[in-house]
Amino acid sequence: MPEASAVTVVTLRAAARRVEDMLRARARAHGMGLSEALLLYGLWSHQGCASPPQVGAEVMLSPSAVRAAGGRLERRGMVERRAAADGRRRACLALTEQGERLAATVADFFVEVEGWMRAQLSEEQHRVLLQGLLLAGDPRGWWPS
Repeated sequence: MPEASAVTVVTLRAAARRVEDMLRARARAHGMGLSEALLLYGLWSHQGCASPPQVGAEVMLSPSAVRAAGGRLERRGMVERRAAADGRRRACLALTEQGERLAATVADFFVEVEGWMRAQLSEEQHRVLLQGLLLAGDPRGWWPS
């Protein structure tokens, strides 16, 4: 039997699940799902009108999840669709005044979860973890050719 282990993969998956569960619980407490919270956070970080595919990619939501979450948030008056600034037929999403307030709350609970994560690590461990995760985000940085 090979001595290979998937402990890193399994551990990262467990950590990601725990973070996702924490975010989902906080989102639910504010009457929304995780996809809506992620989309609000992504739009909030843009501070203006943003293209749905761009925001979706940044917060790791599929195009269909962005459409569904965007529709739910639009019906609640949190976001609105606008014509893109470049005059093309594309639309962008923007937070309404009410959406800005909820997005700021979402940002607060993202920061709260980030604080919990950072409390588990020393500064050096945090730096090494981020450095490793950034390399993992770019397959050219670590995947064998």
